[in-house]
Amino acid sequence: MNAAGFTYLACLDVCGSGTERPTWANISQQFGAWLLPYLALISQLPFGSRHRADNLMSAILTVGSPVLAGYSMILTILNARWISRRFENLSFPNTGDAVRILISLQQTPLRITNEDSLLSSLVVLPENDDWWPAVAEFLNYNHTWSIASATAIAWVIVAYLLTVASSLSDVNSNINSNGQGTGSVWLWLIPIDIGWLQLSPKCDYARIRRAMDNVDAMSFVTTRDGIVKASDLSERRAVSIDTSMENLSSPDEDLTPPVYNYARAIPWSRSAEDVLDAFRMASNNVKVHKPVKMGDIWKNASKRNVIEPCNRSGNPSEVDAYCRLPGYAVRTPWASGMFYRMFVASLLPLVLQWATTGSAVLVVYFTPTVVSI
Repeated sequence: MNAAGFTYLACLDVCGSGTERPTWANISQQFGAWLLPYLALISQLPFGSRHRADNLMSAILTVGSPVLAGYSMILTILNARWISRRFENLSFPNTGDAVRILISLQQTPLRITNEDSLLSSLVVLPENDDWWPAVAEFLNYNHTWSIASATAIAWVIVAYLLTVASSLSDVNSNINSNGQGTGSVWLWLIPIDIGWLQLSPKCDYARIRRAMDNVDAMSFVTTRDGIVKASDLSERRAVSIDTSMENLSSPDEDLTPPVYNYARAIPWSRSAEDVLDAFRMASNNVKVHKPVKMGDIWKNASKRNVIEPCNRSGNPSEVDAYCRLPGYAVRTPWASGMFYRMFVASLLPLVLQWATTGSAVLVVYFTPTVVSI
């Protein structure tokens, strides 16, 4: 034990030139004590894809790429925070429900269109005041904390602490291989699980599809002949998750498990900002008491912070003008602040990954080599 080192020839003479033969007792002990508890946490990850194979692939992708899983989670948080703050100062009906809907649809390939005045009608017309809260209510379901998820996470934490304490109780007998490196590598899965449970992403495709279908009859659009149901005009909708009529930028964009949010972040942010721009322009017009119909005079309501329905009615060109921002035709594919959010979302998962992996490397590196004679 007092030796500072020995020669390579002495090492070959004592230990031999071959690799150390693993023992099943050591492997099974480390597998059961350090790895199995983490595998149980995989069942707590959010899934919800329309195909089971995609759910399986999302679990494999999360385990195989912790940085990607963390990137999607942090980007989801930053996007939700960004759109919530942008809507804070708007004073127009349904802005609160619009934020809830946009945040809930981060796990879907969100598409926004103003063809045939669909978006501007959905924002401006008083006939659509029932559409926004109805969609928000249909999407108001939680995949969050339960007794099973809390128990699984507590089991992993307690198992990790007990095995660390056990391995340190007799260092000399366990100095060659005690499994602490394996346990440290998998620690990243705990914050990923806790983060998704706290966020409660809306990723059940069947439920989201049903919610959007249930409100089809509640959407109205203005035409030159008057106000009609959007379903009578065409199959297109102002807010849609249907991508059958266009090519996706990536096949992963159509998969609802939130680990794939990295593929939806850019188009979702652009779509969310389109809705924001429409509400912001309408809110600015309301602040200066400008009605939708040109030439009309603003009519004040008997109650404060209430807009008379007659101030929000007009033909398609008037409704479009009410929601159009200056330079709206020049449409950039990048939402404001997107590069900054992507940078932050890339940095934090790297810190998480190398904090756990780095700990495992240090444990193995500083484990001394001993010779049993």
